[in-house]
Amino acid sequence: LTYGLRRQFSFQTPAELWTEQPLIMVGPHGSGKTLALAKMAARAVLRGITPVVITTDVVRAGAIEQLSAFTRIMNIDLKTADEPAALAEIINNLSDERHQILIDTAAVNPFDQDAVDLLGEMVSIAKAEPLIVLAAGTDAVEAGMMATALRAIGGRHMVVTRLDAASRFGSLLAAADLGRLHFAYLGRSTSVTAGLQEAQPETLAELLATTGGIGRSS
Repeated sequence: LTYGLRRQFSFQTPAELWTEQPLIMVGPHGSGKTLALAKMAARAVLRGITPVVITTDVVRAGAIEQLSAFTRIMNIDLKTADEPAALAEIINNLSDERHQILIDTAAVNPFDQDAVDLLGEMVSIAKAEPLIVLAAGTDAVEAGMMATALRAIGGRHMVVTRLDAASRFGSLLAAADLGRLHFAYLGRSTSVTAGLQEAQPETLAELLATTGGIGRSS
């Protein structure tokens, strides 16, 4: 199974993603973007890097407060941008010092073209690499359609979340296949300190082969 997954799908390690280019989290409602971003920020802090964290999710009730609770613990100043121009201003006003920029976004309905276009404008203006965040256990056909829609705005890498609360993983394969996405990270816990796991064929094979859920030992 591991051999087949390695031949059929693409896996790109976190080290290959960790560049000076901003990383922007994109995905549908309930995908876990904010928690995934918090885990990315924690990863940076553990590497001795204080990231710049920006959220454009300024409408959803409690969104800023949720992310602020995470960043406050890590002594990170959370910045907010309510439109593409505001996001550009924040990025352009950063010092010349090297930064790791992490951007959270409002949930997008992949079937609403206007919403997708606005998100695409955010991605373009930030010159960012989109990380597509999808929750495990969703409908496989819809996951594939979501991945395809978000691929259109430049998304190439997938972060899979809520693996600890699902036992069906066909949607992950459908999204990666139809959206031509690289598996990048796997989220197995709601704890920020648990971090994101590097996606590898062996890990994915374990998920698919385990009956009634996933093994939590790894």
